[in-house]
Amino acid sequence: MRALLLTMSVLTATPAIEPGDAVVGVWKDDDRGVVTQFSRAPDGTWRGVVLGSPSAKEVGKVIFPALTFDPAKKAWTGEMLKPDDDQRVSATLIAKSPTQLECVVKVFIFSKTLVLTRQAAPDAGVP
Repeated sequence: MRALLLTMSVLTATPAIEPGDAVVGVWKDDDRGVVTQFSRAPDGTWRGVVLGSPSAKEVGKVIFPALTFDPAKKAWTGEMLKPDDDQRVSATLIAKSPTQLECVVKVFIFSKTLVLTRQAAPDAGVP
């Protein structure tokens, strides 16, 4: 009985992982080498911040301010702020595997597909 109670308390204390949280983590753009960290925002959307880039001025910029997840399409949609010029473009991210995202950005009739690869989490400086 004690083991059953312990198991029940662990199961109820563990928060459910939402499918949209699959984007959470650190991803590297295979094209330019921009490293972006995605996290869940307090409003329930997902946001992406540049952690590393060939251009130092891009580091720290929020380039995905508010992505929403569509469970039916298994995709995140929203806007991307291009890190080099802050132009707003439409963006759709689709998980191709647990370690690979496809990011399709569109401006008018033009589109470009970027491939993002999951990276190890950055060292937080904790010994």
